[in-house]
Amino acid sequence: MANITIKVTGINSLIRDYGKFRKDMQHNMVVPLGDSAAKYLKVIHVNFNNRGRTFGESWPPLSPATIAEKRRLVAQRKSKAINKPLVRTGALQQGFGRQTKKSANESYVYNTQSYAIVHQEGATVTYHGRNVTVPRRVLAEVDDERINMVATIFTKWFNGIVSRNKV
Repeated sequence: MANITIKVTGINSLIRDYGKFRKDMQHNMVVPLGDSAAKYLKVIHVNFNNRGRTFGESWPPLSPATIAEKRRLVAQRKSKAINKPLVRTGALQQGFGRQTKKSANESYVYNTQSYAIVHQEGATVTYHGRNVTVPRRVLAEVDDERINMVATIFTKWFNGIVSRNKV
């Protein structure tokens, strides 16, 4: 009868490398999350400059009543621009920020201005005692291009971890 011997080598290094890989993944997830949020903020600021075209939805022009109101506010030094949608004091654009929570492995982009959602979705609001229809002007959107942007950031990060942890 013949004897067959099977020798397994490298199992200890495989276990050790897997442990390093897993630890690296858990502790560094904040990197691609933060990078994704930072890059998305840049996209939002570009969107302000090109008035919605970044997300394929150009902002509607201002109404004559809004232009007249902004003209009055510029004269009082309470507005920066007359004909630019979503630019009065700059607070809306400056209100965007990001936060990354390492403990929760999450990152998000936010706006501090409560009226941002009104512009994002469009709504009828009361302004100086009368109802005013605010058209939808997309500030930020999760579209295929942004999903691919985030996927690219995570792929690059993941490939870096794999490269670092190769035997």
